[in-house]
Amino acid sequence: MKKCEILKNCFDEIIKIIKEKKIKNYIKIFFDEELEKYANESEIYLSLKIFNDSSYNKKIEDKIYGLSNSNMGLNSKKPFLEHKTKKISYPFMIKTDTAFRIKIFFDWFGFQGCKTDLLPKIFLSKFSDNGQAIIKDFDYLPEIETKNHKITTLDKPINVINFVKLGDKNGLKEDFEIKELDQLENIVSNTFYNGYLVNNYYDEVYSKMDKKLVNLIYITRGAMINYFKKHRKEEFYQVIEKFGTHFIIGHLRRNNNDKAKESLNLKLSLIRHNKGDIVDINALQSRILDRLKTSNYTQLNKEEFFYLSGQIATYLLHKSKKHKKNADLLEPFLRTNTVKRLKENIEAVYFKYQHAVWLRSLLLNNALSLILAYEADDELPYDIDSFLIGALSNNIFYTENKEN
Repeated sequence: MKKCEILKNCFDEIIKIIKEKKIKNYIKIFFDEELEKYANESEIYLSLKIFNDSSYNKKIEDKIYGLSNSNMGLNSKKPFLEHKTKKISYPFMIKTDTAFRIKIFFDWFGFQGCKTDLLPKIFLSKFSDNGQAIIKDFDYLPEIETKNHKITTLDKPINVINFVKLGDKNGLKEDFEIKELDQLENIVSNTFYNGYLVNNYYDEVYSKMDKKLVNLIYITRGAMINYFKKHRKEEFYQVIEKFGTHFIIGHLRRNNNDKAKESLNLKLSLIRHNKGDIVDINALQSRILDRLKTSNYTQLNKEEFFYLSGQIATYLLHKSKKHKKNADLLEPFLRTNTVKRLKENIEAVYFKYQHAVWLRSLLLNNALSLILAYEADDELPYDIDSFLIGALSNNIFYTENKEN
């Protein structure tokens, strides 16, 4: 009661401050009243604050409808959120009791960390902004029937095979299995995206990264979220087939050949896991090597032509006396669109470095003859994988040197 008396004695000063500050909101002070009065005043206060902006409120059949204040940012600075073709341009309106329930949910949700499996068969991704929970993504996952509504183990392990014989000072990299979904997510992020995928699922991508990688993240991250977070894999494999090569070329242009080879191994392994239909690199290389050794000049098929072109291109470019064989040397081939232009590039590189080439090389001379005799008018962008497999796998022209 002592504090109440102190406050009563300050009323005149409080009223003076209210007038000076031109405070328009009302102030009620309770000293000793029934709990019901406190509850009523609390409801009045929350009713004014529960909606996004009271100017949007509408009274319909004695009930107040307004714009939710949770996960909704419509205001005068964000007119793009309005639905211009509707009679009422607000995206949606809810009743007061619904707004209260939503507020209670978001108050609870704000203290739940970054979990995505809080509700059965519901995917939620959120972050906190000044203590307020903001939902970035949500979805219903009816197909999830696991105990915790989250898939952790793959239906079938993925065998990642070292197709292009990637190695280091310790020898060739060993094949390995991917059994867990989180393991696959980390490998895909580190191999294709240089580790930048997981932290860039939502919002703007870090602008100081390579611009082409940034664009690839924007284009492909939806499919990655759908698989790794929502467990829908169809789009994931479509993206791997369509854009996997872009990641490989990106690594080459950043002078990271090992990462390019690693990415090619992963792309081919994922396609093999999903479809089971993939080029047999060892058989292709043996077949071409036999043809070169026996001077078999029958026309190459499309796959053989682009593979052999990749082999010749990298072999000749390695004859450059530059200390660092960077991506600039390979760039003219990566920009090539037609067979005609590809043959011209190979011919130009051969004449540039012919001083460093053994002119009596049976394999190289036969390979050049087969390449220049190829007559089909295929386009490189559609067969770039065969060219990259040739460019990044073990080079057959070094076997001749070893044999001699």
